[in-house]
Amino acid sequence: MAESLPSPIRRVMAVVDLDSRGREVARRGWRIASVERASFALLTVADWGIGEDDFCPYTPAELEAQLEPVLHRKLARLAAALGAREAVTRVAFTGAGFAVAAWQPDLVVVGAHARHGLADGPSEVAGWTCTVLAMDVGRPWLNLAGRLLATGAYSPFSKSAGARR
Repeated sequence: MAESLPSPIRRVMAVVDLDSRGREVARRGWRIASVERASFALLTVADWGIGEDDFCPYTPAELEAQLEPVLHRKLARLAAALGAREAVTRVAFTGAGFAVAAWQPDLVVVGAHARHGLADGPSEVAGWTCTVLAMDVGRPWLNLAGRLLATGAYSPFSKSAGARR
């Protein structure tokens, strides 16, 4: 893995979801930035898509205007929890590519299971060439239902729901 990292690393961007896996991606990205004495940024992609039959009293621009400051505050709290006081926070609504290219990092750290559209390894992201490091930070399917299935406590194929095997 170390041979695939760019040298020198001046800017590290962590593309995070605002959940425990995203916090782990941020922590790992911050660790790399700290070791390399690099600038650090946190980016989240807001997926607020409204279904075809759903009603929303806001236009997309109004919704983004409402969401953006909230998401910046959440990213700032995450950065503070990491000790990354100088971290830059970015919010994207149309995918990570253009936000990554606008900040021009040398290294982009992402969760392997996140919906960010970035490929692991050297990549061209919206015209900017950088290295993307996809980190496996847990299994996203391991919610309550997933834990029950994984432990064998529940099988969808059993005759009665909740039956032990």
